[in-house]
Amino acid sequence: MVPDIVRYQHIAISVEQLAAQLNMSSRTLHRKMGELSQETPKSFITRARIENAAVLLEKPGKTLAQIAGECGYSDETAFRRAFISVMGMSPGRYKEWIKQRSGLQQP
Repeated sequence: MVPDIVRYQHIAISVEQLAAQLNMSSRTLHRKMGELSQETPKSFITRARIENAAVLLEKPGKTLAQIAGECGYSDETAFRRAFISVMGMSPGRYKEWIKQRSGLQQP
């Protein structure tokens, strides 16, 4: 349920909004997610947003600002920082890496 809400229904959701949708307090959500996944709700939401961004970066036609907005970031700098923290590289470098990887997979 949590992944569906974050990934498909409301990518820009806050921890408080997610807890409310699940009819629990933020503290209870934090505790339950910690028990189940050893991940905080905030880090899960960030990871889900960045995973979505990675998929969007693989497709041509959208600017970085558009992708950031679609993933719940109104600030491109915050998006870049989050992307680097999750993926270990900048969005631009990720696009290059995908191109190189795609080129290696072709016979």
